[in-house]
Amino acid sequence: MPYSLNAILSLPKDDVKGDIFIRCPTTGQPVPTGLHTGTVVFDTLPKIQMRMHCPACQKDHWWNCTMAWVVESARPN
Repeated sequence: MPYSLNAILSLPKDDVKGDIFIRCPTTGQPVPTGLHTGTVVFDTLPKIQMRMHCPACQKDHWWNCTMAWVVESARPN
């Protein structure tokens, strides 16, 4: 089940959202973490370790915001 930081933190006023990706250390493929946020919120995330199940290699990976990036997408209201 994907989690959304929007449930905890407010969205930027322009409602630009994005999916947070990391690179799978096994395959090298970009993979979504399952988290969705705005880049302003992403830039303020603390550098804590989070675990995710990787859809590319089926293993669990630990990641933090220094390993990740946001792929922005404008979504209608």
